[in-house]
Amino acid sequence: MAGPNIEEINIVKHFRNEICDVEGSKEFTDIYCLSWLRARDLDIEKAVDMFRKNLEWRKDQDIDNVLDWEPPSHFLSDYDYEIVGEDDEGRPSKSCTCASIVMTFINYFNFGSVMIAPFGEWDIRKAVSAGEAKAFIRYTDQLFAKIFERTKEISKRRGKEVSQFIVIDDMANFSMRQLTSIATVNTILSVAGRFEANYPEILHSAYVVNAYRVFQILFSMLKPLLSPRTIGKIQIFTKPEKWQPVLLQNLPPTQLPKEFGGTRGGRRISIGHIPHRDRSFTERLSTTYITVEVGAGKKFELEFTVTQPQTRIT
Repeated sequence: MAGPNIEEINIVKHFRNEICDVEGSKEFTDIYCLSWLRARDLDIEKAVDMFRKNLEWRKDQDIDNVLDWEPPSHFLSDYDYEIVGEDDEGRPSKSCTCASIVMTFINYFNFGSVMIAPFGEWDIRKAVSAGEAKAFIRYTDQLFAKIFERTKEISKRRGKEVSQFIVIDDMANFSMRQLTSIATVNTILSVAGRFEANYPEILHSAYVVNAYRVFQILFSMLKPLLSPRTIGKIQIFTKPEKWQPVLLQNLPPTQLPKEFGGTRGGRRISIGHIPHRDRSFTERLSTTYITVEVGAGKKFELEFTVTQPQTRIT
């Protein structure tokens, strides 16, 4: 994140005065304070309100101890991820296996890290159906905390503050099955809302790839939760020939896996592959999908053929 200009330096001073009662506030950097202000378009009152609500949220959710929290053991396989850190010359400095998809963190100049996340592979509905929605949400709280801690580690090593990361979100294989469960949708929205409300300006940019019609439906639900600043950082692409040139234009090929057009080795990430079991559904969706606008107070009726009594649509 760019440093403050002259106007913002004065606003940061006023912001500091408003939060001087907070323990440790004297240690906050200008960039940290500025992140709250920019998230609220430099409105001091709104930024202070956002900051104080974050303090309450961290206390209520015990976020200070979230890195020590152990998720359900099967999360490590159902939502696995890999964090790999490198120095500026490409030498590995840290590697550990944690939980969630294949996720690679790479040092990237002033942005700190690049996160490559095949979110489309996550079966969130599985966790929700098993009564583990709260655990999944805390699991993502832990992930966000790791990202935040990672930026601080890089800042310390470089001797220069790093406050943001880049995400490449692979939506290949994301199924309508995830969206036909209201509880699953609410869980996804909760995760997005928590990130938006509590990690201001930590996102530098997001590239959503293999984002076909099902993702477009999800994104329409997410947009009301995201600020215009956040939405403006998101670029959405479908086919590899559309997004690979953009990634290579904005990121060095040495920092991208081969499947993303780069030269970096590592675990394979799916690119636009649809498993056989899902392909027929996806093909039917592409030919039968329609968009309907339903006015306030109006109804739109759908007709279903039910072959068994007590059938429920979830």
